[in-house]
Amino acid sequence: MQNIEIIRICAFNEASREEAVMKGREIMETCRNGGEGIAIWTSTDQNTDMLILLKRKGDLPIKSYSMEGLQIADYFSRFGWISHSLWQDIAPMEKKCSG
Repeated sequence: MQNIEIIRICAFNEASREEAVMKGREIMETCRNGGEGIAIWTSTDQNTDMLILLKRKGDLPIKSYSMEGLQIADYFSRFGWISHSLWQDIAPMEKKCSG
């Protein structure tokens, strides 16, 4: 099973977003979330929006935010409005081939 935490930051203004992007790059260097992955995306439509994505795999509780995700969401709340959500990957069922 795999899940991803999505932390959406709607920054107060462009300056706040730029500061958040710089801090996000620092986090990418130090926080690897158990080696599974961290990514930061900025919106091409909204110049104040960005996402931090934390990917995890393995036997995970269905509704359990990671400690890293909670800390990141708390830290980035100083730059703007935060939305923190947890998404689960639904692995496709293996198809049996006959013949």
